[in-house]
Amino acid sequence: MLEHRVFLTSGFGNNLFQLVEFFGVDNLKLIDILQTRNLLTRLIGFKVFHDYDPKFGRLQYHQCNLLDILMLILLYCRWCFSKVDQVKIQAFNTVWHYGYYQNNYIFRDGHSGFLKTLCKLDDQEPVESVACVHVRRGDFDENCLSLNYYVAALKYIYEVKKIRKFHLIGIGAVDLVNELREACGTRFDIEVKPLLDEREDFDLMRKYVYHICSNSTFNFWAVVLGNAKFAVFPNELNANLHFARKMNLKLNGVRFF
Repeated sequence: MLEHRVFLTSGFGNNLFQLVEFFGVDNLKLIDILQTRNLLTRLIGFKVFHDYDPKFGRLQYHQCNLLDILMLILLYCRWCFSKVDQVKIQAFNTVWHYGYYQNNYIFRDGHSGFLKTLCKLDDQEPVESVACVHVRRGDFDENCLSLNYYVAALKYIYEVKKIRKFHLIGIGAVDLVNELREACGTRFDIEVKPLLDEREDFDLMRKYVYHICSNSTFNFWAVVLGNAKFAVFPNELNANLHFARKMNLKLNGVRFF
């Protein structure tokens, strides 16, 4: 039987897409690079969100060995030169996987229950009187969403849901809030929620029923695995019809700007 060794790549959002991609695969090992903190993997620039420790079923984190490090270097080089999202290498009965899986937006039967178990949210009343606005700047400056997107989304949420209070969450929210207040005047009550650790930010976003989303997989999963019933997404996600169709099934209302 083949053993599949998956390097957990990038942040928590992509990690969940990796879990979804390999859901149901027998003999699966998730490799948490940062547990070894070796020089080679630091040079490659790995960042892994590993507070969500799946301690059930056959999902377990594994430290990498010397062969894993060699395969990681080969995979990273192949990924850089091939310009594809995902790469793999097989040697005898083992397959190593590396890459970014968010562009697949794969959903299969059982995913929702599985991931909600993995990322259990304490039973609390959903937040319905305030809309969650996610901001991703900082490391994402080149691809960050425009002020016009957020202004249009705020106005739309107000028009259709009569919500005028908004909580900004994420990196860069402190900068965006002043731009939004200047653009929207006193029509809306816009507040910045202080940044917490990733787990707390993730669970906080999941409590909201109404969302204005960024182009962030972290935010995407907070919507999918939370109390969301209505969401505004950036237009770039609308190009993926699979994503749009699944979101319309998940939520009562979806709008793209």
